[in-house]
Amino acid sequence: KEFAVNMISTTDGIECTDAWLYRKDVGEGVARYISADMMDPGEKKLEKVVAYAKQVAAAVGILYGAAHLELKASYCKEKKQYINPCMIEIGARLSGG
Repeated sequence: KEFAVNMISTTDGIECTDAWLYRKDVGEGVARYISADMMDPGEKKLEKVVAYAKQVAAAVGILYGAAHLELKASYCKEKKQYINPCMIEIGARLSGG
């Protein structure tokens, strides 16, 4: 699954403001986004996704302001969590174009 995680960094630390699950269709070699479903970043199933996003933002030095990270993770039915997050991209910016 593919996610977007939006954060704000201040002198008090990094907080996740929102998380999105992208739904895509891949056909004929072309990926089309079907929807972006907002998720509660405090949900247990997103715990590893949000923790990873915060670690990446800190590692690249986003110390103040907005951060937008896109990543992939797989869902583990046994743990009822998304696991093994892997970064696609991060930007010191708000989400959107």
